[in-house]
Amino acid sequence: MSFADPTAVLIGAIVTPSAGTSTSMATVDRSAPYTGKYSSSDGLTQMRVTHSLGSRKRSEFRLDLYSTYTDPTTGLAKDITASCYLVINRPNAGFTNAQVKTIVAGVCGFVGVSGNQDKLLALES
Repeated sequence: MSFADPTAVLIGAIVTPSAGTSTSMATVDRSAPYTGKYSSSDGLTQMRVTHSLGSRKRSEFRLDLYSTYTDPTTGLAKDITASCYLVINRPNAGFTNAQVKTIVAGVCGFVGVSGNQDKLLALES
């Protein structure tokens, strides 16, 4: 089973990538096993969901924002990226999905608090 196609991610008060409307991200690549890549129509917002199986199970959800930045010292424009991702790393046996969901909810709940986001972005620990 996979995520909805198209899908949308809420960033701030707007749904990306459009300015206030629900423009979605469509699947751009499912060629690799256990991988889904999604992109906005302008390519400036991308989402990737990957899973790897081995001695442990690893699941990653990643959201990338792309922009162009003009360096004030050189005047040259360059492409830049900001990313945020969640990785769930667990043994193949010993924890139920319900148990792992509790730590995912804990991390998302803690980081979801605006004050904690501010502290994280300010490099506090």
